[in-house]
Amino acid sequence: MAPWEIVWEKLDLEDFVSMHKSEIYSKIEECCHKVMQKKDEGTLAESEDFLMFMSQTLPFISSVIQVGSSLDNFTAAVSWVRGKMPSADAVPVISALTFYALVEQVWEEEKQKECTKSIYDEIHSNPDKKDLWEQIHDRVKKLV
Repeated sequence: MAPWEIVWEKLDLEDFVSMHKSEIYSKIEECCHKVMQKKDEGTLAESEDFLMFMSQTLPFISSVIQVGSSLDNFTAAVSWVRGKMPSADAVPVISALTFYALVEQVWEEEKQKECTKSIYDEIHSNPDKKDLWEQIHDRVKKLV
């Protein structure tokens, strides 16, 4: 199993994310839009967009983890990360891996077309949204 899959499993966020998928995805999209807007305005250099996007999304992902996971599950994920990377700060690592897991879920939905009203439907009915999620996916892939 990949590290992001292990952390996702330990946090046990599946049900919470399923119940709040629309709100979570909208917030991620909002962060991406802000970065794109700053780039369009010329107030953000190309080299800064990754850092700006991550600085806006990772705290949000951390809050999803805090609300959606139990303390025991969170502690298990922290212990696992500390066991694998003793010198790393476990919380940002967990946030990054969880963010990767969330984006991978969007990608899997898009590939499998499982849901009747899924993010896949929204993405393909709106070309701008498809481009947006491609940008999000590309940025998040840089994390791992």
